[in-house]
Amino acid sequence: MYSNALDLYATCDLTFLDVLAQYDSNSAEWSILETNLSQPELVSVFWTPMIFQIGTDDLSHAVKPYIVNRGTETVGVLASSMAKISLAYAAPLMTFTCS
Repeated sequence: MYSNALDLYATCDLTFLDVLAQYDSNSAEWSILETNLSQPELVSVFWTPMIFQIGTDDLSHAVKPYIVNRGTETVGVLASSMAKISLAYAAPLMTFTCS
């Protein structure tokens, strides 16, 4: 019997970054000015939806077409979808301020 059911399907390492980005409206492009590893307190907020599998259905719907039709793109879509879903479900738990 397999001792760790979570590892049976997939394992991954997630890195959460604080990103300082700038939008240039003239060229309609974003540029990344700086990245740093996020503080553990912030990471715990973004990780919460995944721990409780809140976005599991959304993640499944986003990735399923790529698994069936375009296998090599699946990992990229999975990473992008996890980031979007984490942010979408964690955003209500946070207070944003502009400086």
